[in-house]
Amino acid sequence: MKWASRRRGEGPVAAYAGILDGRHLWLTLESGGTAELHGQGQVVPLGEVTDLLEVPLGDYRVLCEGRPVWARPFAPDPIRIPVSPDGRSQLVLERDDDGHLTVGRRQTEPTALLEAIELRDGDVHLTLVPPGEVAVGTHLLLLDGDDEPLDQLPVTAHDGRVETLLGVADLPAGYFGVVRLALGTEDAWVRIRRRRNDLADPHRAVLLPELHDTTDPEAEEDWPRARFRWNPASHLVLRVLDPDDQTRPGATVTPMAVAR
Repeated sequence: MKWASRRRGEGPVAAYAGILDGRHLWLTLESGGTAELHGQGQVVPLGEVTDLLEVPLGDYRVLCEGRPVWARPFAPDPIRIPVSPDGRSQLVLERDDDGHLTVGRRQTEPTALLEAIELRDGDVHLTLVPPGEVAVGTHLLLLDGDDEPLDQLPVTAHDGRVETLLGVADLPAGYFGVVRLALGTEDAWVRIRRRRNDLADPHRAVLLPELHDTTDPEAEEDWPRARFRWNPASHLVLRVLDPDDQTRPGATVTPMAVAR
């Protein structure tokens, strides 16, 4: 939420301005008037709630009767503007150096959507929605920190979705650390994003499954071999743990389908 105080004699002031769902701009002026977006050769009238996914990509000034709308500095916020429902663009709400509001609609890189994730007999089952048609040779790719391939797993495609299983036996041998997950081929792949992500740090707020080695009789029961997590960019990754390094406490397994 972005609240502003009155600045008498210095033009229109936003009492409230916010983009909460990745699609709509909520804007109320202290004067009670209405504003417009100006940019990209367009003039877009604004109401109290305006759908912005139809405006062309680019940046826009927020004006009221030809004068820029001012807002006080934005407070730190644990939530952020999510990408659009189709994952192809993202709205931004900013203040320029003079404190005037600007709105942008920026193109985003294509991503696959995580529709569901759940444990099945110790393995993790993923259901993904690719951004387009499933190309021949598509796999679930396991990438290192430099996006170099570590391994790839088969997927099954149907009804515009792909499904795959990932278990302890599929973890890259001898590799410990963060594994980036992607969908596609080695020549063309996309990362996997969280649906409707509006959290600045989704990892701390969202439970995801863990992988445990149930075949090793000497393995600690509560010590996972790998943990799924969201990185700061809201992309799905897998942290592979060294079974010989058990200095950190174990974490609770989530044996259920997990909310996205």
